[in-house]
Amino acid sequence: MADVKISGLPASSTPLAGTEVLPIVQGGQTRQVSVTNLTAGKAVPVSSIQYGTQGVTSQVKPLQFLGLATLFTFDIDGTQTYGTYMIEVQVAAQQVDVLPGRAVEARKYIFALNRYASSITASAINSEADSSYSSSSGNYAMSMTPSINIVSGTKAEFKVTLASTGAIPFTSASCAAQANVMGIFGVTVS
Repeated sequence: MADVKISGLPASSTPLAGTEVLPIVQGGQTRQVSVTNLTAGKAVPVSSIQYGTQGVTSQVKPLQFLGLATLFTFDIDGTQTYGTYMIEVQVAAQQVDVLPGRAVEARKYIFALNRYASSITASAINSEADSSYSSSSGNYAMSMTPSINIVSGTKAEFKVTLASTGAIPFTSASCAAQANVMGIFGVTVS
């Protein structure tokens, strides 16, 4: 096989085990390196590993509520790799009463779910400043407070509490909210 071009070699099976070797030129000499050691000791920029909306078992359509609502349940079950999942959720809420000066809140929340062994932990929830929007009058205003509830060793719920904060309070169902999981980005370890 010494005279076979690389393009003539059969394709490898995936995923790679990490023990496969590649030829490299280092210091003017041809050497070998395993796939695992290809970037060992070197910082390698990675924009993200995209998981789409993997792990989302329930998704809310537009709903009306004032108070606490579970918007998403993340189920990171045993078929998925242990690790850290960075989750980005966008929530938009608007007062639905047809009154002048209605209140609007929109936020993008980012948090991490860490799954190791048989447990999940959650990081603090951060709001992305440049993705936040609030509009209100002196009479009508609202606040949005997110929270994470760990349900089990594989499940976590993302919840939001909407509250009326203006001089004239809303009625119990005068807010419409839409929530979307923008993406789940994972850094996994096996």
